[in-house]
Amino acid sequence: MLGNTLKSGLITAILLLAAACGEPQDPAAAEGGRSDGLTIETDTDIPSVRTIEAVDPSSPGLTTCTLAVAPDGAEWEISLLWTGPPETVDGFHRIHTISLRPLEGGETTVFQNLEADIPDVMDASGYLVIEDMNFDGYMDFRLMEHPTAGPNTYWLFWLYDPETSGFGRVEEWEELGLVSPEFLAEDQRIRSFSRDGYGLYQTRVFDIAEGIPVLAIRIHTEWEGDTLYSVTEELVDGVMMQTNREILEEEV
Repeated sequence: MLGNTLKSGLITAILLLAAACGEPQDPAAAEGGRSDGLTIETDTDIPSVRTIEAVDPSSPGLTTCTLAVAPDGAEWEISLLWTGPPETVDGFHRIHTISLRPLEGGETTVFQNLEADIPDVMDASGYLVIEDMNFDGYMDFRLMEHPTAGPNTYWLFWLYDPETSGFGRVEEWEELGLVSPEFLAEDQRIRSFSRDGYGLYQTRVFDIAEGIPVLAIRIHTEWEGDTLYSVTEELVDGVMMQTNREILEEEV
């Protein structure tokens, strides 16, 4: 069935798992730093993927990645099926299907009807990231759904389940709006950062409870007249409560 999806002349790009081949990008770094006042140390030794052979996005095709779920664990092949214009706008290609195949044998799992629109100029390491996202010691992966102007990026998530020895898409995570997420292994927390307009930033920090991210801290900025405030809310006895409000900028 997958073979029928591919057109002749497909281009294959081979990606390999790199043990520690780069730092997760701080979404605010290019914007001159954060304005939310939150500082958390980030583990920079996080696995990702790197391009070995470049993809030619001008032709519909296939991108293939191999990953190991643990240092001595089983290896999997991730196949991303994509197409280009006229199904997408010029300059983009659309990933519509993901196929997951255990290299040691077993059933292939296929996820269809995806709409991940990726800029042709983006390297695979920018839209396909492999790391332990729920801090259970097994590698998971995420796929960029679509980029936006500024630091905001949206993702689709797959977690490895050691009980079933397979991957599953976790739409519950996607519904939380984990924009531009950072996975802080040392703290076992997820940090999500977004910018919503001039001076308007939001940082949310999540704990993992029974496999689901739970909001623990929210820091956002808000204008009141000509004054910009930073507001902090924290989870206290199961309820988000405001714990701090301070002036960041005041126009005279």
